Amino acid sequence: MELTLLLSLLGLITAVSIFVLVRNHLLHLSYTLFWLFIAFIVLILAFWPSLNLKLAKALGVQYAPILPVIVAILLLFIKSLKQDIEITKKEQQIHRLIQELSILKSEIGKNNQHRGK
Repeated sequence: MELTLLLSLLGLITAVSIFVLVRNHLLHLSYTLFWLFIAFIVLILAFWPSLNLKLAKALGVQYAPILPVIVAILLLFIKSLKQDIEITKKEQQIHRLIQELSILKSEIGKNNQHRGK
C-alpha cells in the first residue's frame, strides 16, 4: 500500500508541476504531452501494480520490477535524442541569422558611406 501511495503522489506532483510550468511559460506546450504521458503511466502503475506483472510476463521479462526501469531509460534516451536534434536545428538557425544580420549590417554601412559622399 505504501508503494501505491508513493507512486500516486509522484504522478500527481509531476502532473501539477507540468501545469505550473506551462502556466508560467517555462515549458512549451509540445513538451507537455510527453511529461503528462509519463505522469499518467506512473498513476496507472500506482493504482494497478498487477499490470506491470502482466506486461512483464507477456514480454518475457523474468524480474518484473525492472520493466518500468527499462521503459524509463528507453523513453529518456528517445527524449534526449529528440532534444539534441532540436538543439542542432536551433543552432543552425541562429548561425544563419547571424550571417544574415552581418550581411545586412555591411549593406547598411555601405549605404551610409555612399550617402555621406
